[in-house]
Amino acid sequence: NIGSFHFHGNPDSYPINAILAIPQDKKSELILRGRYQDHATLQMVVPEDVVDGLIGTVASVKDLLLLAALSVGLATLLITALVFLLSIQLRKAEIATMKQIGAAPAVVRATLIAEILLVIGIGALISLVLVWSLSRLGIPLLEKYLY
Repeated sequence: NIGSFHFHGNPDSYPINAILAIPQDKKSELILRGRYQDHATLQMVVPEDVVDGLIGTVASVKDLLLLAALSVGLATLLITALVFLLSIQLRKAEIATMKQIGAAPAVVRATLIAEILLVIGIGALISLVLVWSLSRLGIPLLEKYLY
Protein backbone atom coordinates (compact mmCIF):
# COMPACT_ATOMS: atom_id res chain seq x y z
CA ASN A 1 0.00 0.00 0.00
CA ILE A 2 3.00 2.30 -0.50
CA GLY A 3 1.08 4.07 -3.27
CA SER A 4 -1.59 5.24 -0.83
CA PHE A 5 0.89 6.41 1.82
CA HIS A 6 1.26 10.17 1.91
CA PHE A 7 2.03 13.13 4.18
CA HIS A 8 0.01 16.30 4.54
CA GLY A 9 1.68 19.67 4.26
CA ASN A 10 4.77 21.11 2.65
CA PRO A 11 7.51 18.43 2.27
CA ASP A 12 10.23 21.07 2.79
CA SER A 13 8.98 21.71 6.33
CA TYR A 14 9.04 18.09 7.52
CA PRO A 15 11.28 17.73 10.58
CA ILE A 16 12.61 14.32 9.57
CA ASN A 17 15.83 13.82 7.64
CA ALA A 18 17.62 10.52 7.61
CA ILE A 19 20.89 8.98 6.53
CA LEU A 20 21.39 5.25 6.30
CA ALA A 21 24.93 4.55 7.48
CA ILE A 22 26.37 1.05 7.24
CA PRO A 23 29.78 0.96 8.95
CA GLN A 24 32.44 -1.35 7.54
CA ASP A 25 33.51 -2.72 10.92
CA LYS A 26 32.81 -2.54 14.64
CA LYS A 27 35.37 0.24 15.20
CA SER A 28 33.71 2.47 12.58
CA GLU A 29 30.31 1.76 14.12
CA LEU A 30 31.50 2.80 17.58
CA ILE A 31 33.14 5.98 16.27
CA LEU A 32 29.95 6.91 14.39
CA ARG A 33 27.79 6.25 17.46
CA GLY A 34 30.13 8.35 19.59
CA ARG A 35 29.87 11.32 17.27
CA TYR A 36 26.08 11.47 17.56
CA GLN A 37 25.61 10.25 21.12
CA ASP A 38 25.22 13.67 22.78
CA HIS A 39 24.15 15.68 19.74
CA ALA A 40 21.43 18.21 20.58
CA THR A 41 19.45 18.13 17.34
CA LEU A 42 20.37 14.79 15.75
CA GLN A 43 19.60 11.26 16.85
CA MET A 44 21.18 8.01 15.77
CA VAL A 45 18.96 4.94 15.79
CA VAL A 46 20.28 1.40 15.56
CA PRO A 47 17.49 -0.78 14.08
CA GLU A 48 18.55 -3.92 15.98
CA ASP A 49 18.34 -2.08 19.31
CA VAL A 50 14.94 -0.59 18.47
CA VAL A 51 13.53 -3.95 17.37
CA ASP A 52 14.99 -5.72 20.42
CA GLY A 53 13.42 -3.10 22.69
CA LEU A 54 10.08 -3.43 20.92
CA ILE A 55 10.13 -7.23 21.16
CA GLY A 56 11.00 -6.96 24.85
CA THR A 57 8.05 -4.63 25.40
CA VAL A 58 5.69 -6.93 23.51
CA ALA A 59 6.91 -9.92 25.53
CA SER A 60 6.45 -8.09 28.84
CA VAL A 61 2.94 -6.96 27.84
CA LYS A 62 2.13 -10.56 26.85
CA ASP A 63 3.37 -11.79 30.22
CA LEU A 64 1.27 -9.19 32.03
CA LEU A 65 -1.83 -10.15 30.06
CA LEU A 66 -1.22 -13.83 30.79
CA LEU A 67 -0.81 -13.08 34.49
CA ALA A 68 -4.00 -11.00 34.46
CA ALA A 69 -5.92 -13.79 32.70
CA LEU A 70 -4.66 -16.37 35.20
CA SER A 71 -5.57 -14.10 38.12
CA VAL A 72 -9.07 -13.53 36.75
CA GLY A 73 -9.49 -17.27 36.16
CA LEU A 74 -8.38 -18.12 39.69
CA ALA A 75 -10.66 -15.45 41.16
CA THR A 76 -13.55 -16.81 39.10
CA LEU A 77 -12.95 -20.34 40.36
CA LEU A 78 -12.77 -19.16 43.97
CA ILE A 79 -15.96 -17.09 43.65
CA THR A 80 -17.74 -20.02 42.00
CA ALA A 81 -16.70 -22.35 44.83
CA LEU A 82 -17.83 -19.76 47.38
CA VAL A 83 -21.23 -19.41 45.68
CA PHE A 84 -21.73 -23.18 45.70
CA LEU A 85 -20.71 -23.43 49.37
CA LEU A 86 -23.03 -20.60 50.36
CA SER A 87 -25.82 -22.16 48.32
CA ILE A 88 -25.41 -25.43 50.21
CA GLN A 89 -25.44 -23.53 53.50
CA LEU A 90 -28.68 -21.77 52.53
CA ARG A 91 -30.23 -25.11 51.55
CA LYS A 92 -29.53 -26.84 54.87
CA ALA A 93 -33.26 -27.03 55.60
CA GLU A 94 -33.91 -28.64 52.20
CA ILE A 95 -31.10 -31.15 52.80
CA ALA A 96 -32.50 -31.92 56.27
CA THR A 97 -35.93 -32.51 54.74
CA MET A 98 -34.44 -34.90 52.20
CA LYS A 99 -32.82 -36.85 55.04
CA GLN A 100 -36.05 -36.88 57.08
CA ILE A 101 -38.05 -38.41 54.24
CA GLY A 102 -35.50 -41.19 53.99
CA ALA A 103 -32.96 -40.12 51.38
CA ALA A 104 -29.60 -41.77 51.92
CA PRO A 105 -26.58 -39.47 52.41
CA ALA A 106 -25.18 -40.72 49.08
CA VAL A 107 -28.39 -39.65 47.32
CA VAL A 108 -28.23 -36.17 48.90
CA ARG A 109 -24.59 -35.84 47.87
CA ALA A 110 -25.35 -37.12 44.34
CA THR A 111 -28.18 -34.58 44.02
CA LEU A 112 -25.94 -31.68 45.05
CA ILE A 113 -23.11 -32.86 42.76
CA ALA A 114 -25.57 -33.26 39.87
CA GLU A 115 -26.82 -29.70 40.38
CA ILE A 116 -23.26 -28.33 40.48
CA LEU A 117 -22.28 -30.27 37.35
CA LEU A 118 -25.44 -29.09 35.60
CA VAL A 119 -24.63 -25.44 36.36
CA ILE A 120 -20.99 -25.88 35.26
CA GLY A 121 -22.05 -27.77 32.12
CA ILE A 122 -24.56 -25.11 31.06
CA GLY A 123 -21.95 -22.40 31.73
CA ALA A 124 -19.38 -24.27 29.64
CA LEU A 125 -21.89 -24.77 26.82
CA ILE A 126 -22.77 -21.06 26.80
CA SER A 127 -19.08 -20.11 26.80
CA LEU A 128 -18.34 -22.50 23.92
CA VAL A 129 -21.20 -21.02 21.89
CA LEU A 130 -19.91 -17.50 22.59
CA VAL A 131 -16.32 -18.41 21.69
CA TRP A 132 -17.46 -20.11 18.49
CA SER A 133 -19.63 -17.09 17.60
CA LEU A 134 -16.82 -14.64 18.23
CA SER A 135 -14.34 -16.75 16.27
CA ARG A 136 -16.73 -16.73 13.30
CA LEU A 137 -18.10 -13.19 13.59
CA GLY A 138 -15.59 -11.35 15.76
CA ILE A 139 -12.86 -10.70 13.19
CA PRO A 140 -15.24 -9.42 10.47
CA LEU A 141 -16.95 -7.15 13.02
CA LEU A 142 -13.62 -5.83 14.27
CA GLU A 143 -12.47 -5.21 10.72
CA LYS A 144 -15.73 -3.47 9.88
CA TYR A 145 -15.66 -1.09 12.84
CA LEU A 146 -11.91 -0.56 13.32
CA TYR A 147 -10.82 -0.11 9.73
